Amino acid sequence: MVWEIVNGKKKTTHEDDFNRTAKKQGEPYQPPVQDYDIHIYFESDAPSKKTAGQVALEIKRLFPDAVLDIHRLDAKVGPHTAPNWAVNITPESFGEVVSWLQRHSEGLSILIHPHTGDEIADHTNSALWLGKPIELNIAFFEKSKPTPPKGPSL
Repeated sequence: MVWEIVNGKKKTTHEDDFNRTAKKQGEPYQPPVQDYDIHIYFESDAPSKKTAGQVALEIKRLFPDAVLDIHRLDAKVGPHTAPNWAVNITPESFGEVVSWLQRHSEGLSILIHPHTGDEIADHTNSALWLGKPIELNIAFFEKSKPTPPKGPSL
């Protein structure tokens, strides 16, 4: 496990058991999980806005050492097609926080995804949903992908 300070808070980078085992068996490498995002979606003018805020703030209250950042996004941002509370947590707290959230999701749509550096995989194949999934704008990430240089190949 490697510790680093990000925005004044200690974060970990670690290779999980899968990667240690994969290396032994010749399986493809999986990038380590830096941290996890929890997006608690709400409708701008609905009671779900208040409920989403209560759930997010309760995570912060119950798991203060787990929460790296918390903020509300009142508009569509990046791939997110609905406003949401974003809660960023440590990889070590994943099981405890998500276990609590499974029992206290209040019927909201909640996306949980890792940060590995592969934004498309993080928000699709590696993502977990509680409640009804909402559509994400994955094309947003396509725009930010570097494009290979054009020209004759050698």
